[in-house]
Amino acid sequence: MRRFILGTDWWTDCDDAVAIRLIARSHIKGECELLGVVINACMEDSVSSLDNFLRSEGVCDIPIGLDREATDFGGRPPYQKRLSELHFDSRKNSDAEDPIRLYRRLLSEQRTSVEMIEIGYLQTVAALLKSAPDDISPLDGRALVKEKVSHIWVMAGKWDEPLGR
Repeated sequence: MRRFILGTDWWTDCDDAVAIRLIARSHIKGECELLGVVINACMEDSVSSLDNFLRSEGVCDIPIGLDREATDFGGRPPYQKRLSELHFDSRKNSDAEDPIRLYRRLLSEQRTSVEMIEIGYLQTVAALLKSAPDDISPLDGRALVKEKVSHIWVMAGKWDEPLGR
């Protein structure tokens, strides 16, 4: 069975909701295993809205990491506030793990390889790769990823040139 760690900006675009819905439904059907989600763009309701979205898909207790320093992105999507109000007992930003510790913990716990999917910003993946050995693993980030990750799937683009060139 394929096992995934998902990185998402969970910000203003629908790509995140669609991707999370697809992987959540596959997880529920037993077609894959979602090990954890890292949010790499922080807003006031990031964790509670994602937690409630996962719950609405039937997925509970997936570890969530949050890059609390990633707050300089524009926009205020109204869906986050609305989703955060669905359940009063949902997790909050303060409940989320540090994203690098979550990546390192999830990877070090695996006996077989996993895949990473990144549909958000790449600063947390970069920080994982630069991470030093710690109490979780004696391996640095690059060695840990090399040992535990079979594929890294990244949705990316180059947006500094006008379209049509």
